[in-house]
Amino acid sequence: KSADAGDPESQLLLGLNYHNLSTNSQNDELKDNYMEKSYQWVLKSAENGEPSAQYFLATFIENGFGKENNVGSGNSTDLENAIRSYPWYLKAAQNGDSDAQSCLAFIHVNGESFDKDIPMPDYQDQLKGIAWAQRSALQENSKAEIIMGEAYEKGIVLPKNQEKAFKWYLKAAKQDIV
Repeated sequence: KSADAGDPESQLLLGLNYHNLSTNSQNDELKDNYMEKSYQWVLKSAENGEPSAQYFLATFIENGFGKENNVGSGNSTDLENAIRSYPWYLKAAQNGDSDAQSCLAFIHVNGESFDKDIPMPDYQDQLKGIAWAQRSALQENSKAEIIMGEAYEKGIVLPKNQEKAFKWYLKAAKQDIV
C-alpha cells in the first residue's frame, strides 16, 4: 500500500523484491515479468528521490534492463547503456549514495566505462574521480578505499605515498574486499 501511495523506500523495497524473484525464477516468462516490475518500481522510487533507488536504476540500465534499453531486441550496446546510466549514478552520488560515488570515482579515474570518442560530462577528469572516491571512502565504501589506495600508490592526482596507499588498502581488506 505504501509503495502505491508513493513512498520511495517502499517502492525500492518492492522493486528489489521483484528483482530477487526474477533472479530466482526458473520460468523465463515469469523472470521477465518480475524484472520488468522490478525496473518499474525502482524507477518510481528513483524519480521520487531515493538515492539507493537511483543507484540501482543506474546499475539496471547499465546492465541492459528496462524498456528504454530495448531488452531482448539487441538494439542497445554496452556503451549506450553506460551512457544512459551515467545521469542516474550522478544523481545518486550527489544525494550521498556511497556505491554511486565509488562508481563515479572509477569512471572518472579510469575512464573505462565509456568510449573516449563519445563526449561525456567530465569524461576522464581524474581530480573529480578522486573527490568522489574520497567522499565514498569516508563512508567506508571498500571499493572507494581501493581507489584511494591506488591513487596514492600510483600518484593519480595525489602525490605518491606508499604509507597512505597501504592504509587505504588495509581499510578495504578489513572489509574482506581485497
